[in-house]
Amino acid sequence: RIFAIPLRFLAQTGRNMIQWASGIAGRCAVRPKQRDSAAPNGEGTEKMSEQDRRLRAAGIAALAWAGLAAVWCVLVPGGAAELPQGVPGTLRSLLVLPLAEELMFRGALLRLLRPLGEHPANLCQAVLFAALHGTLTEKCYALGMGLIFGWAAEQTESPAPGVVLHILNNGLVLARALAERGMG
Repeated sequence: RIFAIPLRFLAQTGRNMIQWASGIAGRCAVRPKQRDSAAPNGEGTEKMSEQDRRLRAAGIAALAWAGLAAVWCVLVPGGAAELPQGVPGTLRSLLVLPLAEELMFRGALLRLLRPLGEHPANLCQAVLFAALHGTLTEKCYALGMGLIFGWAAEQTESPAPGVVLHILNNGLVLARALAERGMG
């Protein structure tokens, strides 16, 4: 049973990711500035560091994806997701495809579409990403994922948040398919 991925492990991973994202978002809020003798009134706010801003965006994207996934699981009954064949198929589904899709859509394509503007570029890449997915239901979910991951890529200037969330998403889809078949 090479596919027997413990559901508790994946659920705990999801909870840990949400806790991590919440902590990052809370720590990255704008804080009051320390009094500076050079400032006329000694008040103001300090700006977030670039790293904190990127981490906050990744955390917000993780929360948005988790919300989308949770709502989707409740509103859309499980479908007969196709199980990957063997270890190569599992690696392809859990690592190769998410990495390739994120680098293609949130990496290269989003940058190529930037002259259209941030929002139109994000929408275009998300629509193209959704078009590559199976049924109409899967396309709708992929559109939501594409918009969230595209926003995160723009905010962090990196496809890395999308890669991590995409891998986690595919792992949860696999775990759900295994559970529906009584294999998980």
